[in-house]
Amino acid sequence: VGFRTSVWFWTKHNLNALADAGTLAAFRQITRKINGGTNGQADRENYWAKAKSALGCGSGTGVVSCTANG
Repeated sequence: VGFRTSVWFWTKHNLNALADAGTLAAFRQITRKINGGTNGQADRENYWAKAKSALGCGSGTGVVSCTANG
């Protein structure tokens, strides 16, 4: 039930388009839509940066770009 609810919310609020943008601004918009505010925003942005680094994504330009071969 939780997964279906999450997918419904993600789809209803068109969050794929924002996620595909891959920018910090889009990341912040997603956070506001899901959480309704900015509580804990700095922590989420740090986790996002760590995830991008671990996956070899991002170029420091604020736009996420991942290579298929790492």
